[in-house]
Amino acid sequence: PCSARASVVQIFCAEMSTLAHLLVRADEPTRTVIHPYRKPVEDPMLDGQVLVHVSKLVVTANTLTYALAGKMPVLKYFQHFPIPKDAPDGLAMTPCWGTGVVIASKCPAVRVGARIHGYFPFSPTVVLT
Repeated sequence: PCSARASVVQIFCAEMSTLAHLLVRADEPTRTVIHPYRKPVEDPMLDGQVLVHVSKLVVTANTLTYALAGKMPVLKYFQHFPIPKDAPDGLAMTPCWGTGVVIASKCPAVRVGARIHGYFPFSPTVVLT
């Protein structure tokens, strides 16, 4: 993984030619780390879950708040989405708001192709329950 001191938007846009997770250092959340995305080998979904392709992310003042308050015991923003299993220790996933498209579903109420607006990680895909 590479790291930089540029803004979150600059880093994420610069790396869009390859799929990646944008992680932050848990003890210094203004420092970001680009971590390579690896497609899961096995099906990551359980019954009732959906796999969402994160198509758009919105970086706002709330996003910065989530990062800066990520370790606060009451809020626990860094626990909302797990980091990749092969990511180095000390990193965290900052949530943000955005739009995604369901690409696989094991939930009868959610069809493949459905557009979802909500709370996502800075990752190409996410499994939601």
